[in-house]
Amino acid sequence: MSIRPVEAKLTQDFRRKHERVFDKKRQLRIKSGEREGRTSNWSEGGFLSNGLDDYHANDHIEGTMEGPGGAPVRFAGKVVRVQEDGMRAVQLVSLGSAALLTMQSTDSDDSAPDSSVSSRAYSSADKVSGGSNPDS
Repeated sequence: MSIRPVEAKLTQDFRRKHERVFDKKRQLRIKSGEREGRTSNWSEGGFLSNGLDDYHANDHIEGTMEGPGGAPVRFAGKVVRVQEDGMRAVQLVSLGSAALLTMQSTDSDDSAPDSSVSSRAYSSADKVSGGSNPDS
């Protein structure tokens, strides 16, 4: 009898759905109630932010986000992790087209979003509003 190695196949794909943005010039300002913070990274699925000290893991959070030079837009999310340094990882659970445009416009060198950004935001917003649960 010979022993052969078994190839393990993962049943779940662990790759991120959305690319994270780390560039300091493209971070978002987050406000929720009296609390205000700034993201250290974000994606279409969520963000990591300081300044949200009143929130704990599994808390629901609502507020506004604002990109550089943009108008504030509403979001709803869930705190999925509290780090030792006080940063909160928030998974976005409700995000409208305006919020996606704000986030995506910080993703380009141009200050105004173009038509391709609008179409990407529309299709992504459809997926989010359709009940999917984006990752952060």
